[in-house]
Amino acid sequence: MSKLNIQNCIHVTRNIDDAPYQDPYTELIGTFKSVDNTLYFFDAFSKEWEEYDYNFNILTKKEVKEVKRKLEI
Repeated sequence: MSKLNIQNCIHVTRNIDDAPYQDPYTELIGTFKSVDNTLYFFDAFSKEWEEYDYNFNILTKKEVKEVKRKLEI
């Protein structure tokens, strides 16, 4: 298995503030990369890159736009 090359990836995080008494924290949403203008998501369970399925709504529309901009898709 090839190692995850973080130089060619985008890590998407969100600031989470669930409760009024809990300190806000940052949650990793996922790691994404582009191959041949196709967006891929790193599946931590299978340890493989999978083509991103827009139907799962892992990312918001704003986040998808930002990831595509950064990856130059």
